[in-house]
Amino acid sequence: GTVTDTIEVTGTLESIDQVNIIPETTGVIQSIAVREGDVVTKNQILAQVINANAVANLERSQIEVERVTREFNKSKRLQAQGAISEREFQDLQSQLRTAQSSLSEAQATAKKSSIRAPIDGVIALVNVREGELATTTQLFQIVQPDRLRLVASGPERDLIHLKESQSVEIQAAYSAEHKVTGAIERIAPVVDPTTGSVRVFINVEEGQQVLRPGQFVKAQVEVDRHENTIVVPKDGVVYEDGEAYAYIVTDAPPEASEESEGATDKPSSDENAPEKESPKEDSTPKLVADRRSLQLGYSDTRWVEVLEGVALNEQIITIGNHTLEDNSPITLEVTIPEKETEKNDTDGDNEETEE
Repeated sequence: GTVTDTIEVTGTLESIDQVNIIPETTGVIQSIAVREGDVVTKNQILAQVINANAVANLERSQIEVERVTREFNKSKRLQAQGAISEREFQDLQSQLRTAQSSLSEAQATAKKSSIRAPIDGVIALVNVREGELATTTQLFQIVQPDRLRLVASGPERDLIHLKESQSVEIQAAYSAEHKVTGAIERIAPVVDPTTGSVRVFINVEEGQQVLRPGQFVKAQVEVDRHENTIVVPKDGVVYEDGEAYAYIVTDAPPEASEESEGATDKPSSDENAPEKESPKEDSTPKLVADRRSLQLGYSDTRWVEVLEGVALNEQIITIGNHTLEDNSPITLEVTIPEKETEKNDTDGDNEETEE
């Protein structure tokens, strides 16, 4: 079969385009226009904030601009008549510019009372209620669930095997059935000296509907592959003192079989004892578990490559092998489905009829 050498990393998925929204001005939340799960577009209003100081400041700025504008227009006529000096005229001109600047600032602050979506996406978090005071805390979170990435940390020793654009298989940590593909986007240029790990950025295939932001996942990065090699199921390998072993189904040695039969056929010493029916001959061959030392190669989630220790088509014990010993007698049990049994009986009847 085929077995791959992989590097496993774990981490939490995050959206590539993700925004945490914090209000630019404080105030009381007047209304909320969205809830978690809603799809929003850029510049869409999410909530309205009431700031009494901002409203009052806007009114004062408008009144000040109107007052200074009247004085400036009057000063222009007086300057043309030579009634005021050039310096007085320039002072009034500066006051007008200052008032207009204050008005622009007040208008911009008033616009901030409407909290808008900065990107297209889905509302992932609503952290406020109507009537509450909006401060410098996060109110909303917007994500794009179609564009996800995994930021994982890998050991420094695996750096030589990791490359950009390398294929990755990603699955939910608690459900092996949910799998998607991805690719390494980039690898951090530095290694964390405290942990000896490097950050790896893995992009998940776009458009998938299996995994979600915030989900804990495992990622398998394939670094090598061996094909047409001898493999055994992972359940068939047992470890003792760091050594790998497997139990192979083999025929019992002839000596053991003869001794067993001799012990069964030994006549009873009590002549008066009633005769017992002789046991029926068991046509099942005597089998034992042959313990083999293994030299292993690559392994994946299902298979282990065996370099030495077993041959092709040998039967491996995968259930109860942790309690076996070398040359333990074993019996193979085969359950025939009922339908197949009925079919065989019918075939036998037909053959007898034909004879």
